[in-house]
Amino acid sequence: MVISAFARASATPNASTAAAYLTLTNNGSQVDRLTAVSTEAADMAHLHGTTTSASGVISMGSLAALEIGPGQTVVMQPAGTHIMLMGLKAPLKKGSTLTLVLTFEKAGKLTVEVPVGSVAANQPGE
Repeated sequence: MVISAFARASATPNASTAAAYLTLTNNGSQVDRLTAVSTEAADMAHLHGTTTSASGVISMGSLAALEIGPGQTVVMQPAGTHIMLMGLKAPLKKGSTLTLVLTFEKAGKLTVEVPVGSVAANQPGE
């Protein structure tokens, strides 16, 4: 199940990257994994994670997959796990929607309509 999806509007008309966030719940009885994300709005879409080192340095990197245990909920949010969109074909505009196709190991493909909020949105509806 996918809820609370949102993306941030592009800060500039030349922006080539963006991020999308959503909440995933595994209502099944087995572990599932989100293994791929795609969209026609960008050349590439990847799962990304953000980590902070002991010295306070924040880094971001690709995740091969996102595991979701039975009954578990995973929240993607700014400064955490998110979907990175690279090579935007057009800037994301507040009030528009972005279509993502999520591919799960067990659940298969799921198409999600993601509303685009403000440049600084931290939750849906902002």
